Amino acid sequence: MIDAGWLNSEWLRTASYAAAIVACVLAGRRELGMTGTALVRVWPRFWFVAAGMMSVLLVGRLTGIGSDAYELGRRKAITSGWYWSERRRLQGGAILGLGAASLLGIVVVAHIMGDGIRRYLTPLVCLLGLAGFAAARIVSLHQIDTLLYQRPILGARVASMIELTLTTGLVVIASHLTRNSEKDRESLGQQPESVSI
Repeated sequence: MIDAGWLNSEWLRTASYAAAIVACVLAGRRELGMTGTALVRVWPRFWFVAAGMMSVLLVGRLTGIGSDAYELGRRKAITSGWYWSERRRLQGGAILGLGAASLLGIVVVAHIMGDGIRRYLTPLVCLLGLAGFAAARIVSLHQIDTLLYQRPILGARVASMIELTLTTGLVVIASHLTRNSEKDRESLGQQPESVSI
């Protein structure tokens, strides 16, 4: 039987976040050289903001700040006496609030970017998926935690597979979008502009 338990390793998931940060920075740098052309409508800042978001998520992963926040909230709820009676209602409200905030984020970014949102929609979904995943871990609904951590598939936790899929997806999308745009420019005889930040 296949054992995919190696997907659970901390170093692999941490490396996938670091690779996504590098891919986003490189994509932003490539797109800086494409600005001002009619061929592709680019918004290089998207990739730099994405790299910033991924950096925050990486710091959270390395420091365990999400787990600390959960434990702090849990202790406060127990000492205040509402952990057993109100917890589910508050967790459900937090999940709905996070979902609404993610949807609002997509709408705001779509408004700012206009037609360019089509180009960045898939990486934006990856980013929001990772942010939502981190938030869901902090809120820690028992049913979600059971699915994420206690129902492995071939030895790999669902949480590990989600993180690796979204981070790897972001790396592939960032590379693919910007490399294809560079190839399109070159096929039309346009030379990439020098990039400076």
